[in-house]
This record gives sequence, C-alpha cells and structure tokens, in this order.
Amino acid sequence: MRQAISEFTERACHKLRGGRQYARSISVFIQTNPFAQHQPGYANCAHGNLPEHTSDSFQFCRLARRLLEQIWHDGYEYNKAGVMLGDFSQSTRRQITLFEKPVRDNSQIMAAIDRINSTVGTIKLATSGVDQGWAMRRERLSPAYTTRWQDIPLVR
Repeated sequence: MRQAISEFTERACHKLRGGRQYARSISVFIQTNPFAQHQPGYANCAHGNLPEHTSDSFQFCRLARRLLEQIWHDGYEYNKAGVMLGDFSQSTRRQITLFEKPVRDNSQIMAAIDRINSTVGTIKLATSGVDQGWAMRRERLSPAYTTRWQDIPLVR
C-alpha cells in the first residue's frame, strides 16, 4: 500500500508541475471492499499540510507516508487507496518568520525528472517500488479511440 500511495502522490505532483500549479495539503484514503461479506470492512482518511505551497514530490510523498501510517490497521484486505491534493496556488511566494527554517528547494531536480520522463523513460522515487504487483490489471482494457493514435480503427 505504501508503494501505491507513493506512486499516486508522484503522479499528482507531476500533474501539478505540468499545470504550473502548487498545493499545500494532501489527503490519503484507504478502504477495504465494501461488498466482501466474508471479511470485516474498514475505511479511513487522513489530511495533512506542508509548511508552504509546493509541487515537490519528495515532500508530498514523505507526508503521504506519515498519513498512511496514521490510518493503517493490520488484518484488513485493502482494495482501494488514493490521494487528493488541495489548497492550490499559482505561486510559492510566502514570507517566512525569523525563526522558521526555509524548506529545501527541489524544483530543479523535479524539472530534470520531468524532462527525462518525457523523452527517455520513467524515473520514480524508490518508495514507489520496482515490482508493482499491486497495479491494476489491464488485460481487458478498452481501446482509447479518442486519445491514442494506435487505437483508432483503420478503414481501407
């Protein structure tokens, strides 16, 4: 579940950077299958805030893992998890106080990762894992006629 939450958080941060947006809060949720009658049900959500608006995957993943630890209970078969970002902003400008420690700026690292991912392949945080056995099954995925050129039917 930690891998899934990290992966979802990374994707959300990538979309933030693509839209030149910043966020400050994140919500993490998990749940079991509500239709499974042979096992107990559980669902929970936790919310957290960063000190300032950012699109930094490192900071959001660290916070998301802490939030997951707060709501996780052993003994359940979870089947759904997700993250939601909030408190959006167009800018990261904020006046810090005299005693406040400035947050490390990883914007150049995030920009380099996005540039590499768009041309060469996929760079992920280690917390997302290498073997993602939890990922969605896609054997019967419907064609995406409106979004992928390869799926458009060819008429001869």
